[in-house]
Amino acid sequence: MKALILCGGLGTRLNTHKTGTPKALIEIAGKPLLLYILENLWKHNINDIRLCLGFGAGKIIEFIKKNNLDIEYILEDKPLGTGGALKFASKDLDDFFMAINGDIITDANLSEFVKYHQRSTHTYKILSYYIENSQDFGFLKTKKNFVFQFEEKPPEPKSGYINAGFYILHRKIFNTIERESFSIEHDVFPNLAKAGKLQHFIHNGFWVDVGTFERLNFAQKIFTKNSLIL
Repeated sequence: MKALILCGGLGTRLNTHKTGTPKALIEIAGKPLLLYILENLWKHNINDIRLCLGFGAGKIIEFIKKNNLDIEYILEDKPLGTGGALKFASKDLDDFFMAINGDIITDANLSEFVKYHQRSTHTYKILSYYIENSQDFGFLKTKKNFVFQFEEKPPEPKSGYINAGFYILHRKIFNTIERESFSIEHDVFPNLAKAGKLQHFIHNGFWVDVGTFERLNFAQKIFTKNSLIL
């Protein structure tokens, strides 16, 4: 299964748009964030990888070449949002693909995630993770293994399953969206949930979103002090 990694964001909450360092290359315990994501993919024999690049693309391409990584990349000439980026990057794909947010470090069992999808290919899949306060994430209202409501960044604190940033999708979900730039969290997932087309796969292991300074510092402490190896 091909994996598309979203690496084109400005990283405004981390000020990467000011420092010039793309979020994918921020180092955590001496290792670029992108490498944590790649290593988990390789661990599960997912080697067909395409990066969705925008801001800081040149530095990421330089990193790929310097380390002789056999990875594809596709360039956005303008910001497209999470949905627009995936629509653009998957336009030549005729099969299901895995999409990944580029600011997640996890030991999720991606082999089992793919097997879970293969048992019911008539629906799309999202990795879920239980958290006490979902206000900064996409909140999933679930029944058994289905998501029946997707709420991006709820205004009130809620405990429950959230969007953990890994998806198995098909490009046909974008067929009815004519806009170039849009959000998959706002414009796609809520509709899939309402239609009964979105299932979740629960991850109970390590997971951290490093999209803010607070969570980035948390990850630095975890990996530096505990020498956590995924």
